Amino acid sequence: MTSEATLFVSNLSRVANSQYLERLFSTYGDVKQVEMFGQDNSRFAEVTFSAIDDADAAIAALHYRYYSTRDLPLIVLYSNKSQCVSEYGRRVGVEFVEAVEKNRFPEEIPLENFDVRFGRNEVQPPPSEREIIPDPQGGVAY
Repeated sequence: MTSEATLFVSNLSRVANSQYLERLFSTYGDVKQVEMFGQDNSRFAEVTFSAIDDADAAIAALHYRYYSTRDLPLIVLYSNKSQCVSEYGRRVGVEFVEAVEKNRFPEEIPLENFDVRFGRNEVQPPPSEREIIPDPQGGVAY
């Protein structure tokens, strides 16, 4: 059985392309694939991780906490196409749906349990924009 997990990501800025998202999400684990969909204000992506624990770490760090645009936080939830969904991911998804239905911000649900195979005991903070956006000379902008 695979532990591959796919996340749905929305509220993307205009500069957010697949390379940007791969750099952002690779902070949390092995990103296998990034697919971009839609145009302009209706853009979204699916980010596939090799392991479900990495997907959980990305949700804990980025969902409604990281701003790719000035006014809107990223929405980072398990995709309905994901082969695996953790209990943590289900709880975050249910809370998000309830928040939308009640027209309120979702409550933060901390990630408390980590898979011991990954040697992780805390969620890394997101990288800065300077670490993500490449500079025109081919390196990372500083």
